[in-house]
Parts: sequence; C-alpha cells; structure tokens
Amino acid sequence: HRHCVQRRHATLMFKELRKHPADYLMLVSVLAVFFFGFFAVWPNVLLQQSFALAIALAYFLWGIMHHRNEKSLTARIVLEYFFVSLFAGSVLFLLTL
Repeated sequence: HRHCVQRRHATLMFKELRKHPADYLMLVSVLAVFFFGFFAVWPNVLLQQSFALAIALAYFLWGIMHHRNEKSLTARIVLEYFFVSLFAGSVLFLLTL
C-alpha cells in the first residue's frame, strides 16, 4: 500500500512539473542563486544570515504566488509554506552560529 501511495505522489509531482515548467525552473534557479550565495559570502555571518532569510522568504513567496495563480491557495497551503520556510531558514541561520 505504501508503495502505491509513493508512486501516486511521484506521478502527481511529475504532472505538476510538466504543467508548470517555468514556475519550477524559476523556483530552482532562485533557490540555487541564494544557496550558492549563502556559501559564497562565508565567513561573513551577517551576509549569510541575510541569505538564509532571503532563501526562506523567496520560497514562501513563490509558493503563495504559484498557488494564487493556480487558484488553489488556501490557509493550509499558506501555513505549509510558512512552516517549511521557517524550518529551512532556521536551519541555515543556525549553521551560521
């Protein structure tokens, strides 16, 4: 059963990628630039912390805009993007300490 669920999720994700390739290309590009920037400014902790915040904010805003454009934006989706962004940003921020 678990294998069928995993396969179904993978199929849905590939459909989503094929349906909106420009959206996901933009997401990957922006996150890659910020991620590499995060390491490029080492050992400047303040700049790294700024990049951590920028990465989290970019992911959050991308998710909101993507779902708004799809007319699928709900409070649950906003919270999901908020908490994933908060977690990822916090991990990167903690790496700077």
